[in-house]
Amino acid sequence: MKILQARLTQWLVSTQVKDDRGRLPLHLCADDADCSEALIRALLRAHPQGVNQRDDADQLPLTHSCAAGVASSLYREVAEPPARLISQ
Repeated sequence: MKILQARLTQWLVSTQVKDDRGRLPLHLCADDADCSEALIRALLRAHPQGVNQRDDADQLPLTHSCAAGVASSLYREVAEPPARLISQ
């Protein structure tokens, strides 16, 4: 059981690690039309804050998703509106 717990913890941490262009695994999945809905949902569950994190190009995963034609509704389900829209 300890090995399983270690692997799950390692996977959860890896969902928060950015690449050299500031992209999370969620950004990479959003760019890939072959990424499964199940994987997108797993990444969103593991690191829900990732949906509102911008990469070095100032792009959200939703932006990547829309450009790639990937299931963007999944990202919109959990995305928070920007603070500037809330305060208006």
